[in-house]
Amino acid sequence: MPKERKKDMGFKSIENDSGLMKEGEYEVYVKECMETETRNGKPVIAFDFVVRSDVDQAYKGKHVFKNFFQSNDTGEWPVEKIGKYANALGIEKDTEFELDELVGLNCILVIKHYTTNSGETKDCIFYAKRSKADAYIADIPGLSESADYDEDDGELPF
Repeated sequence: MPKERKKDMGFKSIENDSGLMKEGEYEVYVKECMETETRNGKPVIAFDFVVRSDVDQAYKGKHVFKNFFQSNDTGEWPVEKIGKYANALGIEKDTEFELDELVGLNCILVIKHYTTNSGETKDCIFYAKRSKADAYIADIPGLSESADYDEDDGELPF
């Protein structure tokens, strides 16, 4: 005998848009930024942006990924493009930086749509620009505000 269905389930149907973000500007922070490899072993500089949950906007907590690849001709990274992202994240012009220094910084990502050759609509980062919101300090993995750091290491065995 089938179970009787409750009337007030608290769920509702939502259109499946395949994760396509609406065009617009989104306040984000960098959760991760590192040189790594794709599953196929191709070198990549991978940015993992997260839409800030402390700003009134859609898609709070959504991850937005941006990958940079080495040139097939020269083997060089697109340093100008990466440098523009760093500047949007608050690194001053002509300042040298390491990728891990970008973690926790925030900016605005401008998302636009484009149509692939097969006719599929996708979203992409059109460009990044400086944030309008107050600085955001993300929870960086491995760091804890409650950690007790003692500068006296005289009792350590090394």
